[in-house]
Amino acid sequence: MQNYNGWLVLHDRDTVNITIHISSILEVSKHYVEERGRSYFCYGDECVFCREGIPRRSRYIAEIIFHGEDLKWEFSQEVYRAIRRLTSKKSGSVKATVMRFGRGKKTRYRIYVAGRSQFSNSFNKYQSGRYGHMVQS
Repeated sequence: MQNYNGWLVLHDRDTVNITIHISSILEVSKHYVEERGRSYFCYGDECVFCREGIPRRSRYIAEIIFHGEDLKWEFSQEVYRAIRRLTSKKSGSVKATVMRFGRGKKTRYRIYVAGRSQFSNSFNKYQSGRYGHMVQS
């Protein structure tokens, strides 16, 4: 686990206990540019990546607490769906254990929300789309 300028960054085999502020979860659109090895925000009609035909994907950003520190965490649509399956809360916060396994396109996550007797299914964040994420046209 790494705090990178106020952002939670997970690495292979990291397990963290965090508090997720549910109402802070924000959906953003990004383009993954393979040649550059990074993602860029989509700016809609004026977006150069849209004009180049690079697929847009949904990402989510949440405010969290980790070891008493306020951080932000960006995660995939699959992680968001797992959180939503495990809690019915629309506001407030939820304590969760997040586990990351693997690197790159072999990354898998597992999530446990306090008060639930089960983990989310382990899933690969690269399950669909050319660049491995849920792709919007």
